Amino acid sequence: MCCVLRVLIGLCLLVLAGATDTSGAQLPLSIPFDFESNQILLKVSINGTRPGWFILDSGASGCIVDTTVARRLHIKTEGQAQGTGAGHGPVAITFANSVTYSLPGTSLTVPRSYVIDFSNQPALLGHEIAGVLGYEFFMRYVVALDFEARVMTLYDPATYTAPTGATTIPFTITRKTPYVIVRTKVEGADPVETIVQIDSGSGDSFDVDNLARSPHRLETLGGVGSGQEFRMVMGRGEWAELGPFRFPAPTGATGGVQLIGLQV
Repeated sequence: MCCVLRVLIGLCLLVLAGATDTSGAQLPLSIPFDFESNQILLKVSINGTRPGWFILDSGASGCIVDTTVARRLHIKTEGQAQGTGAGHGPVAITFANSVTYSLPGTSLTVPRSYVIDFSNQPALLGHEIAGVLGYEFFMRYVVALDFEARVMTLYDPATYTAPTGATTIPFTITRKTPYVIVRTKVEGADPVETIVQIDSGSGDSFDVDNLARSPHRLETLGGVGSGQEFRMVMGRGEWAELGPFRFPAPTGATGGVQLIGLQV
């Protein structure tokens, strides 16, 4: 594989009812990002205020504002719910209506955003996290990520054409998050096919429960996003396959959400 890993996340090929692009952006549009601790971090403004750091997260079923940020910006919240994150246990959620997220050259108004406490993120990422760009953002654009140049390029799905020679891999969307099939093999066992989440908000590689069967494993603590820490098994397989690509000696966490993350 070439040194420039380009990920084309085509969730925008579906029509989203509700979220609107309010910027009249000229596409394609290239926006730089920071890449720290295997996380894509973007500067995003909420309702026209000073930009803060956002995580680009294809595994998030909606756009999210941090609880403290929402309070500071006097964003009205309503309702209560519980969700799940990278850790175990419930995550407290409330909601905000008609929030506008702006990046250089474009903005997106989301009818209903989640509001969640991200106060643990500075210790993990070295940044205060103001929010997350999730489902509605990916539904609006074709998103290309160039990790070598650290540039995100947004394309119009109506006119986008994949680069010559690009490999496409089918995926499905369940509960507003994308899933794809991977195959993994551990020593002494047959390959196993697993449906996993495509999660750009995770810095892991192949978090697939099959790796817990590997003779090369250890127990540790996991769940460093939202949610509570839990005991998990880290395993190493013989190989993992995603479409036509084979990855030798994959490592991953087991016992949580099964996914492929940005390490891939």
